[in-house]
Amino acid sequence: MTTPYPDDRIETQMKDAMDELRRLKIPFSRRNAHQLKFGPVNYYPTKGTIHVDEERTKRKEVGLAALLAVLEEFGLYKPGPKTHRCISEEERQDFDNTLVRDQPLFMTINI
Repeated sequence: MTTPYPDDRIETQMKDAMDELRRLKIPFSRRNAHQLKFGPVNYYPTKGTIHVDEERTKRKEVGLAALLAVLEEFGLYKPGPKTHRCISEEERQDFDNTLVRDQPLFMTINI
């Protein structure tokens, strides 16, 4: 197995971020090998850093989840309705007769 060159790592992280953003149907432009742009929001997938135009410093939060929160803050992303949630042990016991033993403590329900 070969170790990727730094450029391969950058391209892999960029591709992963772009794939996820496309899946979420979030429009963006790729400004260069390191930067994705969403209106005033800039994202650098290699380090996960976020910078907003007109702000003096980068945001403290990093990563794709932080990016989604910033995009939501600027009205550039609206998450879909929740279709999954964790259930409590009491809820599980209520459904115990329909669940298969050793299933995880979550299930899909409509909210």
